[in-house]
Amino acid sequence: MTSAPRRSAVPRAARFERPRTHLLARLTDSLDAPLIVLAAASGYGKTTLLAQYARVTPRRVAWCRLTDGQEGPGQITARLAQSAGLAALTELDPRTPPGALLELLTSALSTLNDGVDLIVDNVESDAQREWLARLSDALEEGHRLLISTYSTDGLRIARRIADGQAVVLDTADLAFTVQETEAYLQERGAPAPAEDLRHLGGWPAGLALAAHGAPRHARADDLVLEALGTLPPELRAALPLLSPLDLWTDADAAVLAPELPSGWLQAVQRAGLPVTALGGGTFQPHRLLVSVLTTQLARQPERAAAVKLAAAGLAETRGDAERAAALYLQAAQPTLALRVAEPLVQLYRDRGEHHRTRALLEAFSQETLSPALQERLAWAQVETGAAAQGEAALEALRRAGTLSASGLASLAMIRGRRGDTDGQYALSREGLALDGPTVPALYWPFVQAALRLGHHAEAEGAAERLRRWAQRGTDAVRQAEAWHLQAITWQRTRSPDEAARPLARARAAYEALGWQGRAAGLHLDELELAVRAGEASDVLAVTLGALDTRLPPDAAVLQLRRLRLLGTVQRRLGQLGAAEQILRQALAVAREASIHPGGAGLTVALADVLLAQGQTDEARDWLQEEAPGQSGVLLALLRAQASGAPLRLREADLTDEPDAETRQRARAALGLEAGVPVGPAPAAGSAYTLQLITLGDCCAAINGRPVRVGLAKARELLAWLALHGSGSRDELVTALWDGSAEERHVEYFRVTVRRLRAALRAHLPDGLDPLPYADGRYRLDRSLTVEVDVHGPVTPGALKPFLPGTDTEWAARYRQAQAERAASVLLAGAAALPAAQAAEAYRTLLRVEPLLAGAHEGLILALHALGDPGPLELAVQSYERTLREEYGEPLPAAIRALRAAPAGS
Repeated sequence: MTSAPRRSAVPRAARFERPRTHLLARLTDSLDAPLIVLAAASGYGKTTLLAQYARVTPRRVAWCRLTDGQEGPGQITARLAQSAGLAALTELDPRTPPGALLELLTSALSTLNDGVDLIVDNVESDAQREWLARLSDALEEGHRLLISTYSTDGLRIARRIADGQAVVLDTADLAFTVQETEAYLQERGAPAPAEDLRHLGGWPAGLALAAHGAPRHARADDLVLEALGTLPPELRAALPLLSPLDLWTDADAAVLAPELPSGWLQAVQRAGLPVTALGGGTFQPHRLLVSVLTTQLARQPERAAAVKLAAAGLAETRGDAERAAALYLQAAQPTLALRVAEPLVQLYRDRGEHHRTRALLEAFSQETLSPALQERLAWAQVETGAAAQGEAALEALRRAGTLSASGLASLAMIRGRRGDTDGQYALSREGLALDGPTVPALYWPFVQAALRLGHHAEAEGAAERLRRWAQRGTDAVRQAEAWHLQAITWQRTRSPDEAARPLARARAAYEALGWQGRAAGLHLDELELAVRAGEASDVLAVTLGALDTRLPPDAAVLQLRRLRLLGTVQRRLGQLGAAEQILRQALAVAREASIHPGGAGLTVALADVLLAQGQTDEARDWLQEEAPGQSGVLLALLRAQASGAPLRLREADLTDEPDAETRQRARAALGLEAGVPVGPAPAAGSAYTLQLITLGDCCAAINGRPVRVGLAKARELLAWLALHGSGSRDELVTALWDGSAEERHVEYFRVTVRRLRAALRAHLPDGLDPLPYADGRYRLDRSLTVEVDVHGPVTPGALKPFLPGTDTEWAARYRQAQAERAASVLLAGAAALPAAQAAEAYRTLLRVEPLLAGAHEGLILALHALGDPGPLELAVQSYERTLREEYGEPLPAAIRALRAAPAGS
């Protein structure tokens, strides 16, 4: 066993230290990133935050504080080893090469049975950062490196962030919030006016100054003005010219203020002005100083315009288009601002950042925007809560004859959201007919409308054309979108197995891009395919519920699909009240988002649930609503059920129906043989069969050989995956620990996966990973055919509890649903038997589940029918005792009456 975490080197809490709860949560929630960087100027509480984390985390901590930039890998390794309890590394040969130090340290860490947080505070030099970056690359799963520094130079941080291997907290993250600021000053007995709090901008060092009493005699900006007053006159006069810059260097200063004297940066530092040296001759002025200098510059309008123009040129040269556009506008140069804004608009479009598009373009007067930019602004307004304003702008462009193919795509999408499928189809088709380059945005409304109108061949052809066009290029975003559109099309026109292929390609492409919101939307598509194939389980319902937080918060269309699908699953599980509640919630979301409820499938789904509950009148009302694009078979089935008229469908209609349960219901209503069985078919031809028992116990076997899964959570994980198919880490932690985000549960999840994988691997060929992790999801390998007892024939053993001893929410819900389904089937089967056989069947059920009221009453009725008073009285007494002892309830009057009633009465 390893020793307990060592924290002797961790700084103690200061007297007035504020707990940074939200930042501690971010550090705790970033366990998958091996590198955590706190990068900010002095005075932003980096050491304080790391110390707070080290004092509260249950993980092992190794603390190392550097004192200057000359300390090398040898000193860092020795201090980390001493703090982590790795005695063999505390006295290393000083000639050991840095690369060997890495190998020694990571090898020693791999022998520990717990994860370690290596904390290196006060990193100053590029050489230190470069070696620490290599260390983070070499760390094995479960270990992390957390560093505080003034700069990210040497860390190659952009690549690491893109790969999901690093998290950075900068000044914006570390600054005090308004609430933290107020609490800090009140605790120090030094409340400050609100305007002073805004000037300080959450700067901890400035707040400490305020707490010492300076604001009682001077405003925060007066402190800056006083320091400025100590500068030489020529420097004091020229410094405001630098206010348009976010970073100060001698080179940039020479462009904006050539009159600045030599050594001006050192003079600024000596005066005590709030600037932070970032290394390489670069300094960052605090926004309080920038605010004061901006106010001074505004007194010279002509000079202000000139320096802002020059600063805009510098920003544009460095690729900071946002800042350049803003500065060009401030310099009254809208033409130049538009030149740098246009590429940004395309970038924002690709990212779906409509708020940024709107903020950027609304800063311009409409007269200066080209029709293309007016279109982009209009669509951004539609997507950010100003739909009427955006639509009016698009219509105005169309009347003027300047609306492009992209603008037609936007109008088509608006028509579709209103339920005007014909208008959507016509507009998008009009756009596709225009000459010019391919406009991908047109294909989406066209395919959606074509599918709703039943033009499946047109939809498939358009989706295929877009995919081929995208594959000829190198744009990964377009390729992902093209796979996505083909997946949507094939879900309506192909079998679930065929539709799953482009769906998987699209989801993988989005995850590779880091677009997790869209990837979550494709996960929703995968769940919908499972439902169409006949799957309906409590696990699926829980997964759909949990998907709420993974979908983009502003994706109303996706949320509506999720709610409709959840309502459908609940109806198929017999949870009619819950299904109705969910679907009515979806209707409210549709109204708020101005989405046609019929086109979203809500009216049909709700009518189905209402009919199942006997609410025929309201169901008829919903069935009269337009429902473009919805299943014609289901509509015909529900309308026949609501009206009592015979169902009239052709065999071709049933063949074309993509939903297995709808096909089966329609065939049953027509008196035909049952169609394709509801439920996913097991994989065929597999050499390895995993048999899983979940009722009354939890055990597994591969090809008849018992699998020893010693960890209870590993057995629960196996059951979850066997029933669901696959899951992301977040989904699995949510299920197995009831949504807990505690660090210990995330760590325990890793142990759980390793234990389950090792137990299964012992029965499989070498090199086969039975629990692969791919595309962000865990799943049982496809070489395993999984057989779960809950999917088998319903026998009295089905009344045994599902995963006994497991008390997580998903298991409890599944257990209840499984018990209700099994009891319903078994009681119905017993009731259909002759009296003597029924009595024996009921006795068998009661031996398995003594509290099953339906079995008690069925047994009593069967014995009464047989006219055997002795056994009848014993059965009544047993039921009476069960009700009294278990529920505190009396025997029902109808049962009491049977004691005196003659047989057959």
